[in-house]
Amino acid sequence: KRSSIKIHKNEITSLFEESKVLGKNLASSVASEEKSYSTQMDQVANIKSHNLNLNSKIKDLVSESKFYEENDHCPTCDQDISEEKKNSKIYFVKRSAKEVQEEKEDLQRKLSVLSTTTTEIQKNLTDLREKQNKINSNNDSISILQKEIDKVQKEINTLSSQTGDVKQAKTELSGLRDE
Repeated sequence: KRSSIKIHKNEITSLFEESKVLGKNLASSVASEEKSYSTQMDQVANIKSHNLNLNSKIKDLVSESKFYEENDHCPTCDQDISEEKKNSKIYFVKRSAKEVQEEKEDLQRKLSVLSTTTTEIQKNLTDLREKQNKINSNNDSISILQKEIDKVQKEINTLSSQTGDVKQAKTELSGLRDE
């Protein structure tokens, strides 16, 4: 019974040491990774929002270009549109569209980088959560082993007190025999 207690205590020590190693800076690491993840997600949302704005800008530029390509006369001001004015506007629209497209490509590259780092952060968070789960499992095992130790110790105490009664009974029996 005493060897059983010793074995359980060694297991508890081993589990405690493992939990201590796993838990080193765990809370601050989780908080840091969660903050990084939140920041990354905010950046992704901002990029996607900006991309939607650029898509809207492209639609406006396409409409403007189409207007100048299809019309020689302005319906609003009721004036003719010179070929030079049309070419100038179409050139400006195409240049603007090219700039918007380059900006969209830049956003796509940024989004790709953010996606990679976000995946890495998610992996780190998963690893940290697995460590936390292992610590929780170790704590459960420690609790079970401690209960087992308490049970065995109680049995030992009960047996020890019974042994005392046996010695006393032998002494009394011996005394009775002598009489």
